[in-house]
Amino acid sequence: MRIILYIVIKAWIWFSLRLFFHEVKVTGKGNIPSNKPVILIANHCNTLLDPLLMVTALRKKVWFLTRSDVFRKTLIARVLNFLGAMPVYRVSDGFKEPLKNAVTFSRCRTILNNKGILALFPEGTHYQHRTLRPLKQGIMRIWQENPEAVVVPVGLNFSHLSSSKAKVGVYFGEAIAYDPAITKQQLHTALEQQMRVAENYPETDSLLNLSWNQHHINTIIEPGKTPAAPWLAVRDILGKFPTLTKPFGFWSYVSNMLLAAACLPLVLVAAPSEIAFLLVNRIVLRGIKDPQFHLAIAWVNKHVWVTALAWICFAFWWNAGLFSAWGMLLLLMLLGHMVLPLFKRNVASLMAQIRYISLANPQQQAFKSWFETVVNQ
Repeated sequence: MRIILYIVIKAWIWFSLRLFFHEVKVTGKGNIPSNKPVILIANHCNTLLDPLLMVTALRKKVWFLTRSDVFRKTLIARVLNFLGAMPVYRVSDGFKEPLKNAVTFSRCRTILNNKGILALFPEGTHYQHRTLRPLKQGIMRIWQENPEAVVVPVGLNFSHLSSSKAKVGVYFGEAIAYDPAITKQQLHTALEQQMRVAENYPETDSLLNLSWNQHHINTIIEPGKTPAAPWLAVRDILGKFPTLTKPFGFWSYVSNMLLAAACLPLVLVAAPSEIAFLLVNRIVLRGIKDPQFHLAIAWVNKHVWVTALAWICFAFWWNAGLFSAWGMLLLLMLLGHMVLPLFKRNVASLMAQIRYISLANPQQQAFKSWFETVVNQ
């Protein structure tokens, strides 16, 4: 029963993450061997979302380490333990607290001895930036104690680091067998190769989400201007990403218009519920001082909101029937929430196309030529 419940909750979280973000793309799962213990090492951009993205990306259960202070509330601790989280104690938690890590490391050995998957965030804490900080020593200690395990670097890439508009990439790199000569720096390099690193990420985020404002356009089309650094980072972050060339195709523009029109009725039905959620979410986030937690809290709020809405719908259908007037309305509302991320992504792309079409022909050609040069370099 416990296993079935875990599968159901994991599936619901998988679905919820795809309702929340514009896109979640997982690649490289074939690099994870099925007959060996595996240690996943990943960068850490968003506190709760990073482990959940890895947990829901793989069929096999993933165990992960997280800081001990989030286990202080009993209910949260039970939920995290059920999902596979184990506490790591630091000196900042109390002078003697790190002694408790012996129990955690013992559980890690048991998991790996049973050919399980253990996920680590060796930077030590989450950090909303597109660069990788030095790795902590803990990764080497766990690996040395479990040399039969292979390490798989995981790059968690967000096209926007603090917005649900993000396209999320989960990249599993090639497995690395244990070698006593391997250093932390070599692991750092292997992990960084799976990441899309960029320093100018605030401006880059808007480019990746196709929100090209006049500043970006002028950078390209005005004679004598050197292209802004964020444009050069676009290719490094997403590579040859096909959606970046969408504004330059007529049929792409037509398909975006048709898709937006098809989704619009369902989105309008879901709009009152979505507006209510946005108001509640804004009030909740005002009480969270650290902005690095905002995206994770927003996802939790959305997850709870849609889950509650789904239960209300099921309760109503149970009593009144699915094909009653209100039953059909609630069904359309749920479907509206499902297509909402697709609609938002579609509108963002459509607006970029409209901005491109509004340019004069010579400016369009200059803009298109430069963009294709960046993507195809």
